[in-house]
Amino acid sequence: TEEGAPAEIAPLDMEQAISDGKAALRRIVDFISEGSCIEAEKRNGRILFKVDGGNSALLIGKRGQTLEAIQYLVEKIINKKNETRIRVMVDVEGYLGARKSNLQKLASKLADKAKKISKPVTIGQMNAYDRRIVHLHLKDNQEVRTQSVGEGYYRKLVIFPKRRRRGKSGPAVGQRGAVPKQGPSPGSD
Repeated sequence: TEEGAPAEIAPLDMEQAISDGKAALRRIVDFISEGSCIEAEKRNGRILFKVDGGNSALLIGKRGQTLEAIQYLVEKIINKKNETRIRVMVDVEGYLGARKSNLQKLASKLADKAKKISKPVTIGQMNAYDRRIVHLHLKDNQEVRTQSVGEGYYRKLVIFPKRRRRGKSGPAVGQRGAVPKQGPSPGSD
């Protein structure tokens, strides 16, 4: 494969990974809850395991932390035997879709707030997947920019309002006037 491009996963490796992942997930889920059904599908080079039934609240946990831990373990088990990393997602009762929708609504609301107050707005501790959802949701918004800050597993995400350009009438409302740098003007060589 080209350098930097994801390596192709052989179909047999993918089928074995699905089988191993399903077996591992079944054991984990059965320790936590009873009566669940597990399905697996390949999606964009990833494996998505869908868990339905059982006690979904226990499987998801507070803010999705139990689900995230289950996903981490299943990915480690699958990739123990593979040279090429296979990404894994575990969804319980459509939680990931609902979480994504809620994060996008929150991101839009906080972007509006950042623009309105002309100050950065911080979204508290977020895992990498959740931060990515917010970054992607706001990347095309011309009035704000996002940045992850902090160290460790739960970094924070900050939404910054972009500075408004000054017009001929001076600084934009809410902006401090800046003294232009002294030096040659463009084209005056």
